[in-house]
Amino acid sequence: MEMARGNRAIQRHAADGRELHLFEKTDRSGYYRYLGQFRYASFQFRRGSDVDGDERSQIVFTLELVEPAAAGQ
Repeated sequence: MEMARGNRAIQRHAADGRELHLFEKTDRSGYYRYLGQFRYASFQFRRGSDVDGDERSQIVFTLELVEPAAAGQ
């Protein structure tokens, strides 16, 4: 497995002069919560199931918080 497209963008965001902002899906359809600005720390490969239950390789990123979201966001 290789780092490509979006995964590579996460890994190289600082070297490319880009910020990394994280959002999480909420219980409300179409709504997301802003968690703040993060930076890439490391990654690991692991085996896991996809949405169909088929086993595949996964990339799991460790991110470090740079700046938390402001209260109320």
